[in-house]
This record gives sequence, structure tokens and C-alpha cells, in this order.
Amino acid sequence: MEIRYAAVSAASYLCGAVPFGFIVPKVLNGINILERGSGNPGAANVLYEAGPFAAMIVLLGDSIKGAIPVVAAGLLFPGLQWLSAVCGGAAILGHCWTPFLGFRGGKAVATSMGVFLALTPYPMSLTLVVFIAAVKLSGHISIGSMTCALVFPALILFTPQPVETRILAVSAGLLILYRHIPNIKLLLSHQEIG
Repeated sequence: MEIRYAAVSAASYLCGAVPFGFIVPKVLNGINILERGSGNPGAANVLYEAGPFAAMIVLLGDSIKGAIPVVAAGLLFPGLQWLSAVCGGAAILGHCWTPFLGFRGGKAVATSMGVFLALTPYPMSLTLVVFIAAVKLSGHISIGSMTCALVFPALILFTPQPVETRILAVSAGLLILYRHIPNIKLLLSHQEIG
């Protein structure tokens, strides 16, 4: 049985590792996103370098690849909440450190959104409202992302949730903040473009 758990976790990592942020602008625009803008294969950099249509596809793809492992684990192993959380975490790690791009990757925002929409749809939906408000008020996608990295774990910690979900929410929030350190430096030097 443990081998099956390991197998579904490994499959979740590989699902999360599919680099939509690299594939989509390459196919639609003929550009290598790793060599453009921030060099990050995430939806925000794709938006700036390849346009809103490509960015929307990347956002959707990155979200779905986070949700699929959680849903699949729930269907294959009903009742094992911890395994759904592990599979969600594996997908997030796959997105951040994908073997298909030399273990480079995105900042975990869209994939985490997909994971938590599958695990805890109501708190994540509230967090999306916060994201939209923060982006509109600040004019910066990164500020919206970092705000959500703080707000969502707080929502999870103060609502009835399984301990595995709480651990994953806090871990994902810290990871997102860590991956945004370059953005924080740009914001402080007034060089962040949006």
C-alpha cells in the first residue's frame, strides 16, 4: 500500500512539473520565456512578455495541474486527507522545481490556487477576492500574490480544517513569499513594473 502512496505522490510531482509557462509562449509566440523579462515561467511574466491570451492559458494550466493530483488522490484513496495534501504539495514542488526546465520553475501562486480550490474551495475563493483587490489597489501582481500568501494561511488556521491542510497552507504561503524575494527587492527599489 505504501508503494501506491509513493507512486501517486511521484505522479503528482510530475503533473505539477508540466511547464505551461514555458510551453505556451513558445508555441503561441515563438519566445523562450526563460530569456525574457524576469525569466520566470509563470503567468505574470508570460503576461508581460507574451500577452494576456497566453497568460490566461498558463494561469488555467498551472491551476489545473495543481487541482488534478488532489482530486485524483481523493478518488483513488477516499478518506485519506493527508494523502490529498501530500499530492497537492508534490504538485506545488513540481511547479517550482521542474526537471523539464533544469529544476527551474514558477513561484507557486497559480498551482497553489488550484491545489487549494480542490482542498478548501471556500477559503481559497475568498482569497482570490483579496488577490484581485490587492492587485487593483497596488497595481502589482506580486503584491497581490504575497498578500494572498499571508491571508490564506490565516484563513485556514482560524477555520475548521484538517491539520494536514493547515500545514500545507502555511508551507505554501512561506514558499510563495520566499520565491518572491526578487520581487520584494525590485519593489523596494521602485523597479517592479507590475
